[in-house]
Amino acid sequence: MLFAMSPSLIASKAVSMALLFPGNLLLLMALSCILLWRGYRRTGIGIILVSMLCIIVLSMPVVSHKLLSKLEDVPVLTPAALDQGAARDAQAIVVLAGGVLYRQPEFGGINTTAESSLLRIRYGAYLHKRTGLPILVSGGVPVNGESSGQTMANDLHTFFATPVQWVEGRSENTAENAQYSWDMLKPQGIQTILLVTSASHMRRAIASYQRVGFTVIPAPTAFQPAPLDNLLQYLPKLDGLNQSNTVLHEWIGALWYRIAE
Repeated sequence: MLFAMSPSLIASKAVSMALLFPGNLLLLMALSCILLWRGYRRTGIGIILVSMLCIIVLSMPVVSHKLLSKLEDVPVLTPAALDQGAARDAQAIVVLAGGVLYRQPEFGGINTTAESSLLRIRYGAYLHKRTGLPILVSGGVPVNGESSGQTMANDLHTFFATPVQWVEGRSENTAENAQYSWDMLKPQGIQTILLVTSASHMRRAIASYQRVGFTVIPAPTAFQPAPLDNLLQYLPKLDGLNQSNTVLHEWIGALWYRIAE
């Protein structure tokens, strides 16, 4: 079996597909078609127009980056902070998984890290070289018997010559990343960690890791640059819609964790 997904993960993915782009728009279009078919012409047309307006506005880089910057509000961990600040109290580096590219032909058909994970492990390797702290990589959803955490560990070793002390490969979401990391590190006497993930995901990750008992020193990476200050920032682009989708994903995730508490 290619993917080993639990029923809960399948359900969460289905809900995410319905709430995020393009699933939410497809559902709205289907609803508008039903309304038009049933004779509710004004309502159906109104839904179509509002949907089109949302796509245009959320695809503008000037809008999407503004939304994303509200999530990327955890300060960067500067080299000075590593040498002189609270980061000196850290006992380990925890790097969260992003995505995996499966069966990459240029690497002989092995799995390798996608962009989000690659940026995170690159920063994790940098922090390891600066601090000498051991690394835990966290990410499950096994594909062909290999978790995303194991894929990250492989790439850290192969491409960054960086050792990984612990591989957590059972988690299916950020809350489980935190719980399973705690289960592995607490018996080692490790409670204070440098937490590495994308800047847009950091706020939710901090809350999850603090909830299980960690003292978290945030180490955000993959900050998105602001669009160029010209008329192009007002033109709809797919990258802009992707950024807005990231924001929507984080909002939904944060809301779900609050409900689940």
